Amino acid sequence: MVEELNESIKTTIFTENIASIDGLFSKEQEINIYRIVQESFNNIIKHANASAARIIVENNGYAVKIVIVDNGKGFDLEKNKNIINSLGLKSIRERVKYLKGKVNFESKSGNGTKISIKVIL
Repeated sequence: MVEELNESIKTTIFTENIASIDGLFSKEQEINIYRIVQESFNNIIKHANASAARIIVENNGYAVKIVIVDNGKGFDLEKNKNIINSLGLKSIRERVKYLKGKVNFESKSGNGTKISIKVIL
């Protein structure tokens, strides 16, 4: 996905640091993880005006942590409650819930956005 984005989206550079998580999840769980990442990247492309974004996937043996961060315009979570309840972020929360994981959104106006997801194995 990162390679395809870098070829097609010229305004944002996507980088990755991805540990292997092959075989840790069922096919349905893998699809949900893919869709979470896809929705996050779509949000960056559509809304963030970011010049750079990064995905980090870590596997420490008992949990998988996925962090997606951008240097875009960000938003004030306290002032913009409607954003956190938007369809895209709601979809991410529901998919993480299905995985029995936890998600945290961090953002400030002018300072980009960070999405952290943790799924216990």
